[in-house]
Amino acid sequence: MDGKRQKPIWAIGGSAFDYDGDFKERCKDLVNMVIADKVNEADILEAIRKGKVYVNRGKEAHNFILEDFSVYNGAGKKTMGEQIVIEEQFPIIKIKAGFRNAENLKLKINVIKNGKVIKKIENDAPIEEAFTDDSENDLKQSYYRLEIKAEGLHVISNPVFVERQGIGNRE
Repeated sequence: MDGKRQKPIWAIGGSAFDYDGDFKERCKDLVNMVIADKVNEADILEAIRKGKVYVNRGKEAHNFILEDFSVYNGAGKKTMGEQIVIEEQFPIIKIKAGFRNAENLKLKINVIKNGKVIKKIENDAPIEEAFTDDSENDLKQSYYRLEIKAEGLHVISNPVFVERQGIGNRE
């Protein structure tokens, strides 16, 4: 956001090789969920390059689905790794999440804007939430990301970037 890098650094789940033991065992509860149009090598690699990934960790990692995390401007929406332009209106944040094979697990979702938690959502899964972010923002560019926790689950999303028209950069 400060313009120090040409491209963002994306969240990707991995494991360090400085531990003893079974590598396969260490990685079994770590899932990189890639959002691609087609399941082929080229589309998956392109989605990873563009940040269309979220990372699940924990015993429920394979069961959790983040169906929607997007920012709306009234005319369209953008999701992880993308940038949306906001003019006069406030952005609308949409989240839809749940589990494939588990019910009644409480999700704790932190909606993060520019590194600060702006909203906390706690409810049993599945969750479908939409809210308008009318918090003060005098920055020309900002971002939203999610951190989600439940028993046996920790999720980190990649950001959705927002460019606000008609605002100068804060000094």
